Order: sequence, then C-alpha cells, then structure tokens
Amino acid sequence: MKKKVLADLDWLNYMADVVLKKRFVEEVELDIRKPETLDDLLELDLSQYWALMRGGVMEHYVKSASFFEKARNMIIASNPGVGYDDIDIEAATDAGIMVTNTPGVMAEDVAEHAIMLMIAVAKDLTRCDKELREGQWNWERHTGIRLWGKKLAQIGMGRIGTLIAEKCRTAFNMEILVYDPYAPDWQITNVGGKRTSFDDILKEGDVFSINVPLAPETQGMLGIEEFRQMKPNAIVVNTSRGKVIKENELVKALQENLIFGAGIDVFEEEPPKKDNPLLKCHNTVLTQHCASNTHEGVIAMVEEAVKNLLNVIDGKNPQPWDLINKEVLHKENLRFRNYIATLKKF
Repeated sequence: MKKKVLADLDWLNYMADVVLKKRFVEEVELDIRKPETLDDLLELDLSQYWALMRGGVMEHYVKSASFFEKARNMIIASNPGVGYDDIDIEAATDAGIMVTNTPGVMAEDVAEHAIMLMIAVAKDLTRCDKELREGQWNWERHTGIRLWGKKLAQIGMGRIGTLIAEKCRTAFNMEILVYDPYAPDWQITNVGGKRTSFDDILKEGDVFSINVPLAPETQGMLGIEEFRQMKPNAIVVNTSRGKVIKENELVKALQENLIFGAGIDVFEEEPPKKDNPLLKCHNTVLTQHCASNTHEGVIAMVEEAVKNLLNVIDGKNPQPWDLINKEVLHKENLRFRNYIATLKKF
C-alpha cells in the first residue's frame, strides 16, 4: 500500500518525480492540498497521512498543535527548505513526530544571492537601471562604494555565513568580522575571521550579512539603535528571516541616511503589502525571498527531502544533519518506533 503524503505545492510532485521517479511514484502518493485557512486544513481527514511535505502554502498552519494532534498517524514532517520557524517543533516533538529540513543543499545559492545584493546596493544598481530605461542619463548621481578591502560583518556563522565569508575574503579581500556566540573558534579561524562582540561589530563593520535563524534571541536584533551605531556608508544584507530586523526602524534608518543602503530578500510580512514604506526607499535592492531559488538548488532541496522520506519508509532514521528535533528519538511515544515494529512483523 502506498504511503500517503500531504503536500501543498504542485511543483513538489513534479520535482519528486524528476529526482527519484520510480521509487517515489511506486511507494508514495502525494496529495496536493492548498488550504486557505487553518480550519480548512483541520477539516481534512489528517489521520490518512503518513507524512507531511510542506512547500510553503501551509507554512502558517502547521504551527498549530491541533494539526499534529489530528494527524495521529503521521511519522515525519519533511520540510524542503532551511527555515522552520513556521513549524511548531515543540508540538511535533510532543506528538512523537520527526521534523526534518534541508539545511546544506542550498547554502551556495543563498551565499551567491547575498553577495549579489551587496554588489547591487554598493553600485546603486537598480536605481541606475530604472533611470536608464526611463530615458535618463544621470551617471554623476550614482556614486557607489568600493567593496575591495572592506570589513564584512558576518552575523551568523552557519553553512551560509561561512560561505559568504569565504567568498568575500577571496573575491574582495575583505577583513572578516564574525558575531556568533555558538560558532566554534576553529570555524571562524578557517575563514581568516575574527570573533567580535555585537557592539563592536556594529561600529566596525562596513558590509553586514545577516544569516541567523529566527529565535527569541535574534528576533528584532537590528533596530534603530543598532543602525545608529553603524557607519554612514554601511550596507545591510538580510537573507535569513524578515523578523530579525525591525522593518519600520530599517526604513527610518534608510530615510535618514544613517546607513548607505540595504539588500533585503526577506520581510516581516510576506509578501509585503503594496504600501510597505520599504518599497519606496530608493537606497534598497529588494528580492522576493528567492535567494535559494535556483534550478540546481531546488532539485537538491527536493532530493534531500525525498531521501529523508525514503529513509523512514525503509525503517532508517532521517539523515542526522537534517533532523531538527533530535530529542524526539528518545521519547516513548516516538511514532517511528511503532512503524519499525510493524516492519519487523513482515
């Protein structure tokens, strides 16, 4: 009997088919649903689903503990992507459900996108392009910033942050300053970096790259007081989560020219409303939370998510670097344990 998997984007079916066609099609049935509200989701017979493969539509709904309570036969929630702040990890763990993501496969794509934003902001790219297309020729107004030899203020030193630091040092001969209380010394040393306090990195950095998970200690970590401590020619790039920056206060900093500009791929509310004042700031380059969205990255992301599903089908743990709630493996109500017991009967 096929394992029924609840999914929420049509492209997941296509990509899973491309990645692991025969096995996935034979053993797994993807049921694509696009609920508009939590009530719509909870009205489904969630007990029929063996797993969840969430691509984006349901991101705000699986934060509800009631979802995991009703999905009483669900063993794993396989998240094709890095961020998981929109999944109620505690509720999933309490219910005995494993939650996985794909943290490493798109790090290269996000790092490239972050550096693209740095360059685009430094060279006033979007405004220059827009004016030229409108028939204007105002080259003297577009005085950019040289990136060579500047100080990269790398906030967050995970896979993505490490790649950004390596690339900025190699390509632009940047001095690497790192703020990450959890990064080991060797990781910072390997990129030629210098561990720096939060207060000092705000004062010393030229180009800020934000690559931290959204957590209580990182939410709103950059606001007007932090922007006031930065150099007036500072560039801020955020490819992590929108709520890490206090968006209204970033707007104020940009309007008052407290910093040179910002490259933003993520927003407090997505998509941002048309009247969001950030959209009117000329000293920004804004993208649509698409830093990881490359052809190669999406294939690798879905492949990793599918591998985690197939591992569980075979009675194996998900890949250890992908399992978010590792503590669930020690819980008495781990649903995967019951599944393994069922496999052994046959």
